[in-house]
Order: sequence, then C-alpha cells, then structure tokens
Amino acid sequence: MRRYNALGYPSVALTAELFPFASVPSKFLRGFGLTFHYARAFGFESDSTRLGAFGDANAPPVDSSFMRYAAGLRYRIHTNPESETPFVLGVSASLSRWLFSFGSGLPSGPEVEMPTANYQMARLGFDAGLQVKRVTFYAYLNYLHAFSVAPPNTRELDTAYPYPFGAAGMGGEFRGAVGVRLARWIELRLSLEYAIMAFHVKPLEWQAGSPERVLDSYLSAGLGPYVSF
Repeated sequence: MRRYNALGYPSVALTAELFPFASVPSKFLRGFGLTFHYARAFGFESDSTRLGAFGDANAPPVDSSFMRYAAGLRYRIHTNPESETPFVLGVSASLSRWLFSFGSGLPSGPEVEMPTANYQMARLGFDAGLQVKRVTFYAYLNYLHAFSVAPPNTRELDTAYPYPFGAAGMGGEFRGAVGVRLARWIELRLSLEYAIMAFHVKPLEWQAGSPERVLDSYLSAGLGPYVSF
C-alpha cells in the first residue's frame, strides 16, 4: 500500500450533550444523556506524486475533505458532587462515521490507489472529568468497531484475516483535555486526540502470499470554548 500523509490542515468541530432528565427527582435517571458530534476540515488540498498515475508524476492539487460525525447515548455519574474537587465518570455508546475523500480533479484508473477512508462504526467507551478550582481535566477512551469499511478503489477487503465479533475493522480513540473556567457557564479547553483504525485488504496478484493491513490514524489538537447550561 502506498503511504499518504496530510499535515496541518484546519478543521472545525462541534460536540453537544443533552441531559433531558437532569432536573427529575430520580438520581438514576439524571445521568442519562444524548451526545452529538460533527467535525469537518476546510481549505484542504492534496498535492502528491503518490496520487499520480503509477506514482511517477505530480498530480495537480485536488480538493480533499475529511468529515466525522456521531450520535449516541451517555450515562454520567457524579461521584462526589458536593466536593471542592468534583469527579465525574461516564460510559457511552454511539454510531459514528469517518469520511475522507478527494475531489473530482484526481486522476482515475486502476493504477491510481486513492487513500480514501469511509468507515461506519460503533464506538464504546469510558470518560472521566475532574475539576480542581478553576481548572478541569477530561479524558475519554473509546473502542472503535467498524461494521462497514470501504477499501481503497483498487482493493477489496480480505476476510481471511477476520477481526473478533464480526468486525470489518477495529481501532481505538483517545482524547485528553485541560480547561480553564472563565465563568460559571464557560471554560476554555485545550485538547489532544488520537484515533486509529486497522483492517485487511486482499494483496495484489503478484503478492498473493503476503497479507496486507491498512493502518489509518489521525492526530489532532484543538482549542475552543466549552459551554454548559
């Protein structure tokens, strides 16, 4: 597989959580919530010899897009709500999709191996948050279970190397963040996130004896407001 790297492209991301039972008398019901996430890169172009025919000529710059979105459920537990250093635990499950693709300007043909990424998956994970005076610490760890993977245009998925639980691919996702509370309802958060997905593809005819695995990883840093009502 040809290697493709994209470095330093900007994006915007929006995450929202809604807890409809936050005011009910039952402490158990208060923890149930809905989660939504959407992120998209913008002003992003690819220009690489590896995107040209046989990798021996520069392809003209082409528009590239990367989009991620998810929707799911989260349950949070306030372990010590009356403490000066409140600690919150959470467990979540959601459906998610990653979509990385190129514009129509990219050369086409069986010899062009486009490193597109189109995954539909379930995310299962845990998160934790700690507040120390005006500073907050937050982290989550997710297992990614891809039940649908669209391989590169010149390849097919290889079912001879199946992943557990019938997954087409598997991966993980980690995010850590530090925030400074500016007011009761808003804080400024700095975050770092890493995600990886792995799956197998069928080898080329002249490499039939060697299995091939695709590793798709993303590292992102973010800065933005976190608002709570």
